[in-house]
Amino acid sequence: MSTRAVIFKVLASGEVRGVYCHCDGGLDCVGAILNLAYHDPAKVDQLLALGDLLALGMEVEAGPRLPIYEHVIAYHRDYGEPWHDTRYSSYDELYHKLTATGAFWLIDYVYVMKPDQTGHYQWYVAEHQPNDSGKYQAPRLLREAIAELIEQEQAGENDA
Repeated sequence: MSTRAVIFKVLASGEVRGVYCHCDGGLDCVGAILNLAYHDPAKVDQLLALGDLLALGMEVEAGPRLPIYEHVIAYHRDYGEPWHDTRYSSYDELYHKLTATGAFWLIDYVYVMKPDQTGHYQWYVAEHQPNDSGKYQAPRLLREAIAELIEQEQAGENDA
């Protein structure tokens, strides 16, 4: 079973644009790759221009499919499937969809690159609630979510 995710960016116009990512959408894979390799908003634009993804990789450019996570595997570019992306008129509209409508009920993680108060782009993540209510936890900084995951894993190793 796949851990599905969507990856969004808030554009300068305020519009939100994003793509679906089918494989390994959790913090330990897609989250880590976004945190490590996708700091540049222009690189994120290149990623979104590919449309929906089978798997996220460190490099946007086409390349060998193995080793996995080295290069993005995009449905349209790499398999000739129809091109898709998702757009919202604003971050508020996207957030409403996450918190009120259950529109993303099959998506485990929602990643959003948006500018902070200084205009510097940062990644945020909203995780699906464990009770399958269709709702999401409040978005938080991706780097903080990953740090918490690492702490939990280290604590688990120490308990073993």
